[in-house]
Amino acid sequence: MSLGLLAVVVMGMVLGNSKSPYLKDILYFKESLSVLLISILFILLAANINMEELYLIYNWNTAALFAAIVFLIRPLGVFISTQGSSLKLNEKLFISWVGPRGIVAAGIASLFGLKLAKEGVPGAEYITPLVFMIVLGTVLLNATTARLFAKMVGVFLTKSDGILIVGASKVSRLIGHYLESNGRHVVLIDSNPGNIAKAKELGLEAITTNIYSDTLMDNIELNDVGYLMALTGSTDINKYAIGKFSKQFGENGSFRLVSVDEMRDEKNNPTEGLFSHTDDFTTLTNVTEKVSKHSGN
Repeated sequence: MSLGLLAVVVMGMVLGNSKSPYLKDILYFKESLSVLLISILFILLAANINMEELYLIYNWNTAALFAAIVFLIRPLGVFISTQGSSLKLNEKLFISWVGPRGIVAAGIASLFGLKLAKEGVPGAEYITPLVFMIVLGTVLLNATTARLFAKMVGVFLTKSDGILIVGASKVSRLIGHYLESNGRHVVLIDSNPGNIAKAKELGLEAITTNIYSDTLMDNIELNDVGYLMALTGSTDINKYAIGKFSKQFGENGSFRLVSVDEMRDEKNNPTEGLFSHTDDFTTLTNVTEKVSKHSGN
């Protein structure tokens, strides 16, 4: 068992430090798998505990230990492990409150507690119910107060004014760089790694992804996005992006470039049309080229 646990830890370290293009897909799969396995583990742990064991820890010593873990031990562990990181004080406090759940400790304690109890080690009967109640208590406390605590420490997201730009062409990069320079959080997405690389050279946040993939909906980096701009050269892709992501990423506004056919019909100007009725992708590209030549880029 020890060798198996060591192998899993080493494999995780190797994957985490690799440059695999599928690392984000692996992380999404891991999250789904973790929820399933943790749910099963809690059921198995609870099945091994009876009410007589819980009565053993029904005293003030358990309450004191619970308070020490919640207010001292867990925050101390978070602050030590995040030393040197870019996390702010309020973010560390929030992680201390809702972060570690103790599922590994519960699993190990259950295993060793049963073995030690069978061997007659004094006090071994307290290990499993004590750890289980600590984990259960912290989950109930933190889950029910997470929203309130987030507001108290100032990490609660109160507005979504970030901008998601579909397409990382020269047009998108120019617009994104201008918006970023004026204090807006901008994220560009494109399936072309070359465009993404050029966007990152400008200091822009850019993600290599396909808009037809569902993984974009779960990206935590897009939590503060409230505006959507579809700026690709394909009308079909722009319309698809508006139709699929407008509710999640365009709650404050969803816009796209008009097509050539829509430009010919001046009476049928789409409500989500961006810029003037004469600005299609080709026109904007030409303007961008002129701006780049004038600025020397």
